Amino acid sequence: MSQNFRLTKDGDFDTASMALALKIPVVADVTLINVAPEGSIVLDDATKVIYVSIGTAWVSTGDISGPALSTNNAAAIYDGVTGQVLKNSALIVNGTTSSIATFDASTSVKTDSILEHTANAGVTVDGTLIKDTSVTTNSITLQTTGGATQGALNYYENFSYAAVWVYSLTNTNTTFYLTRLGDIVVLRIPAFTFNTAASAVFNLDGATPIPSRFRPSVQVSFPINVISAGVGVIGTIAIASSGASTIYGGAFTSGGNPTFNVGDVGIPIDQVVTWSVI
Repeated sequence: MSQNFRLTKDGDFDTASMALALKIPVVADVTLINVAPEGSIVLDDATKVIYVSIGTAWVSTGDISGPALSTNNAAAIYDGVTGQVLKNSALIVNGTTSSIATFDASTSVKTDSILEHTANAGVTVDGTLIKDTSVTTNSITLQTTGGATQGALNYYENFSYAAVWVYSLTNTNTTFYLTRLGDIVVLRIPAFTFNTAASAVFNLDGATPIPSRFRPSVQVSFPINVISAGVGVIGTIAIASSGASTIYGGAFTSGGNPTFNVGDVGIPIDQVVTWSVI
């Protein structure tokens, strides 16, 4: 039975004339039925796609079909290899900004570069905030450039100055190197030698002690290689909590402070000692 629809003067369908609805025949698989006269319409129940006969073949009225239900703002992905069927996915896209909101736990992201599009905001990966110059995790910021607040775990500093080691009445200028990373300090003792006619110890000039931010909380002592009267021996360097430092010409003991013997004295090679500021 045919149904004629009347148009109103405004160009709309007259709803009174649409009392009878069109019913499209449903077939199990359009590929299994013969081609009907041109203009015939059927619904393929398997694919939920409407096909129209062109007299010689059935053609679909649309290229893509999808599920009856989907997740709001979920990205649609292809189901199969036909390029015509879509399915729901767990990839959620922000409907306002078009940014990706969440990934499914099984999603893998492989990239050589993650671009930060919001200035100074950084990128958060699995709860870890990654910035241009630092990585913040569990409220601890690990600096990659620059220093930080003294006393913090992320504090570090490289420092050097021309230190004056006083030996008897003779002064020798050397470059003094200090590095602090968190609470750990590293002192590099430069090599130097000279000749003296006195027996004494090396003292860091009181005007240039180790800066307070590098000092140990209590005196620390370390064995080092020294030259005493032209002979290489094991000496000692002691760093006090005041920043005063002393180099002894022998192994330091509680029974005394061994001095250097007369002759060529000094430090034969660059050496490193380390301590904690706490």
